[in-house]
Amino acid sequence: MPSGSQPPGSQPPGSQPPGPQPPGPQPATQTSSPPVNPEAEGRWLAEDHRRRAQPAPAVGSSPGVLMSARLPRFNSILKEAAGRFQAQTAQAGQLSQAAEWLLDNYHVAAQALREVQQDLPPYYERQLPRLPAGRPRIYDLAAEIIQTENALLDLGRVQRFVAAYQEVLPLTMGELWALPIM
Repeated sequence: MPSGSQPPGSQPPGSQPPGPQPPGPQPATQTSSPPVNPEAEGRWLAEDHRRRAQPAPAVGSSPGVLMSARLPRFNSILKEAAGRFQAQTAQAGQLSQAAEWLLDNYHVAAQALREVQQDLPPYYERQLPRLPAGRPRIYDLAAEIIQTENALLDLGRVQRFVAAYQEVLPLTMGELWALPIM
């Protein structure tokens, strides 16, 4: 290599790479907060829901599978997983970090399921406005917030997301109460 030249792909110290950065993952020096604009995302989701909206079915009509009906299954999955991890610990003594987390925080996850079961009874869930796919609209909103924020929820960003959504498509009082449950 001639003197003064750099290996391919490297930059001299203190210099900037030429041209725009390629799309995709950026260097680890980036902050952990998502760069997404919650207001724009909230409006986009509301517009999407408005486009897909259909006339609301009459109360009491079949809303699809209720989340409250799936909670007992979630609880049994949680118990089964914890039991298997405990048995694995007794036999091998080695667990993945995720398994260790579940065993350490089993009581937190079980309590969260109990709270959802208490705070989202079937009669209440049936009253929530639904999307054509049968899911409560607020469930879709909660899932989009979690995905957009990479599960790092910040109250201010969530509030801006919901406020922007409501500028396009107002939420019912029941949906606002259900949001933290979702």
